[in-house]
Amino acid sequence: MIILGCGKAKKRYRCPAGDLYTGSLFRAAREYAEAQGGLWRILSAEHGLVHPLRVIEPYEQKLVLRGDALARWASEAAGTVERELDVPYVRVTLLMGSTYARPFRSALEALGVETFEPLAGLGLGQRLAWFKGARQALEGRGS
Repeated sequence: MIILGCGKAKKRYRCPAGDLYTGSLFRAAREYAEAQGGLWRILSAEHGLVHPLRVIEPYEQKLVLRGDALARWASEAAGTVERELDVPYVRVTLLMGSTYARPFRSALEALGVETFEPLAGLGLGQRLAWFKGARQALEGRGS
């Protein structure tokens, strides 16, 4: 499973979550996830773990939780992964910033889920370049 972080830039109307976020980084992550061909979900500050086809309203919620509230949010989202997959025999790729990844990764690993963060420590330009390289590698794989 690949889990994308949501984005600040959004459409202004109700639509499937996979179409709601319009930023360049989200679009690159979505293209990558879809090219992989497996399950992918979106981690939202407002909605937790969201299926890309779930229709949601635009929102302005940022992840500003702290302490127990942050741990609860991450645990609830990780619980959704646990219900959807055969935990602990899974590996989840996290494509999101550290604000989301740190608490979510901890909650997933507490459930026995292996996590992989290929974007950890990269700036915006580096993340976009990583997606471009990964997309090119996937296109070469299909030839």
